[in-house]
Amino acid sequence: MTDETSRLTLRVIVPDPPEVGATVEVRPLVDGTDVVATGLPGEAADPPFLLLARDTPLMATAEPREVRLAEAVRTEECCGALYVTIRRDADRVFW
Repeated sequence: MTDETSRLTLRVIVPDPPEVGATVEVRPLVDGTDVVATGLPGEAADPPFLLLARDTPLMATAEPREVRLAEAVRTEECCGALYVTIRRDADRVFW
């Protein structure tokens, strides 16, 4: 087993100046790579009120949980969405 550790950063993006239809979004970066831009190019990430609420779905627990990070502009059913499964094992978090 290797001891490779990655760094997760959550970046909150606020459009400046605000554009019509633009939203505030949470962009997860793993080792500097934008997960949403890589997995669902051209789409906005989900907003803070969904991902960073008091009972945040991003909290890692021993029980794996699937969390939506972004949805295609039209709808998930039509054009897809990006999900990640998050779980904790002792002092490690797996995405």
